[in-house]
Amino acid sequence: MPANDRLRSERLRRGWSREYVAAQIGVADPKTIGRWERGDAIPSAYFRQKLCSFFGLSAQELGLYQEPAHAVPPTSESPACGSARTHEESSHDSSEQPGINKSIFDPAMPLVTPESLSPIGRDRILSQLKSQLMRERSGNTVALYGLPGVGKTTLALALAHDPEVQAHFNGGILWGRLGSEPHLPALLRHWAALLEIPPHIQLRLESLESWIQALRAAIQYRRMLLVIDDAWSYAEALLLMVGGPQCAYLLTTRLPVVALHFANERAFRVPELEQEQALALLERFAPLATRLEPEASRTLVQAVGGLPLALTLIGRYLQAQTYSGQIRRLRAALERLQNPQLRLSLEGCDATVEPHHYHAQAAPPSLAAALAISYRRLSREARQALTCLATLPPKPQTFHETSLGQQVSAHTLDELLDAGLLESAGPDSYTLHPVIAEYARSYSHLQDQDLAQSVSRPVTASAPLAERSRAASLGSPERPARCPDLAPMVYHGGERSQPSLPALHYQDHQQPAHANPLALSP
Repeated sequence: MPANDRLRSERLRRGWSREYVAAQIGVADPKTIGRWERGDAIPSAYFRQKLCSFFGLSAQELGLYQEPAHAVPPTSESPACGSARTHEESSHDSSEQPGINKSIFDPAMPLVTPESLSPIGRDRILSQLKSQLMRERSGNTVALYGLPGVGKTTLALALAHDPEVQAHFNGGILWGRLGSEPHLPALLRHWAALLEIPPHIQLRLESLESWIQALRAAIQYRRMLLVIDDAWSYAEALLLMVGGPQCAYLLTTRLPVVALHFANERAFRVPELEQEQALALLERFAPLATRLEPEASRTLVQAVGGLPLALTLIGRYLQAQTYSGQIRRLRAALERLQNPQLRLSLEGCDATVEPHHYHAQAAPPSLAAALAISYRRLSREARQALTCLATLPPKPQTFHETSLGQQVSAHTLDELLDAGLLESAGPDSYTLHPVIAEYARSYSHLQDQDLAQSVSRPVTASAPLAERSRAASLGSPERPARCPDLAPMVYHGGERSQPSLPALHYQDHQQPAHANPLALSP
């Protein structure tokens, strides 16, 4: 069989190596490309289609329109060797043909409940998201950002289970949760298995770049939706953009900057629920409470600022206390829920917070655990500032930057904004969500208790090592300074003027260095 000069010339004209072409179309051995170019073997029908799609040319233009394989004579090698190679090539090609028409629904997607598939108060944003995701444009990206527990993952799940979305993305839906400590190699291996990349090919992939190329070659022109959940880094999110021109990406993140970098004007902020919507969500789980104790229910809704995760956890707690219909038990539960620390520590079995096998970090089971992830990433100055700001009236009240004097720097306010813990309320104005304020106050209070206990109980050199280490850490400079209580204040025409915040004694802080995601190895 004559050499295929057309295939070779088109490859060289584009500056592509045989290794690159092999990775893009899913061929395990780059030498196979060379055999096709020399005419030692011909690609199967499957790989002819892959080559045509990859080069954007017809089979005739690539010189792939040949006589049937059984009519191809052997080359300079012995007949037996040539025949064996042709048979080996044919069987090798057929074994590497994944089900390209198979629709994938990622089993690692969080389990859902009927309630999470029809989130209350989200019809408008769901409609907007569907419209954006289903638009015909290459590299379509959409992002969701907002407070921890505001329901970003719930919205992504509702979209992934929407029949219209599934029909549009007929190639399937892949789900990848990053988290604050992602394990990218495990996630990419999971996607490779779903896309039926053969194990012997996966064994040859030795870097993140090779995994990404193999995934892109496997996806090609499939119309797929790739969900990137709980992203903390734009660079890490980019590594999961492994789809082809007909794929779309939906990202969720707490960090506004990550969302804007990923999707530009298609980044949507997910707001908290309005009061009536929040009451409807609470009623979904505890109708007895909203019917018999409407004022107490409204007080709870205001205390958590319409945050869906908080309302879901409270609702499930009340559900467990009121199933018997005992009014006494309901009122006792409502009384206990007036304690902010109880609300923060409630744990639930909500489907969107269940861990999965390849996740490096399970989703948080409580509000306190969810907020702790963001809090731990703050500098010491930002933690101190958050503790002080928590003494001010929370959202919907606002405070002005000038009222803080020199006690909280603009740089620290910017850090809290970028962390998604502080919200902008106009030029030089800010607001703090009540749940975040409760967490900051509770965290400071618990640290004060721990410190008092360690001071009242002397720790000698003979004490256990764990106890001595704990005492040292409580008294170390790493502990954020406690902000003295501020006098109550009323804003915008209130009875009292705004006192200035007490002086904070900041200390140098060095942000932890984050490893380069490209340096990770599978």
